[in-house]
Amino acid sequence: MQDASQEAIGIFLRGLSPDVSKDEIADFASKFGPISSINIVRTRGFETLSAYVDYESVDSAQAALAQHSDGKIDIGGFKVSVLAKIPRVQRIAQSQAAAARGGRGGPDFRRTGSGTFGSGRGGEGPWCGQYGLWSV
Repeated sequence: MQDASQEAIGIFLRGLSPDVSKDEIADFASKFGPISSINIVRTRGFETLSAYVDYESVDSAQAALAQHSDGKIDIGGFKVSVLAKIPRVQRIAQSQAAAARGGRGGPDFRRTGSGTFGSGRGGEGPWCGQYGLWSV
């Protein structure tokens, strides 16, 4: 496994065609320097793929980012984002921080109370949420 400093020498491609091959990615990425590895990632729930491209030198990764800092490129008919690769340790820390906030990076919307209508205390007012009946 690579250490954190070696892992950051690369780019992240988001929005690849599900039919993309490593050769197509290599054709694009090798324009900027020698590649040490390509890792294609399938994410559940998304119709596109992502890929991590690791270069042998920082200069190659920086050249790819500088060349495509304006937005998206075309690989296999799909508009693909070229982003800086975030080291795995940092990605895990960001995921854990998002989970601590209630997921997806937004405010904490966890439910409170008993889940019944009204104040959430249950059994108050004419509706008795505990049994699902109206009290008389």
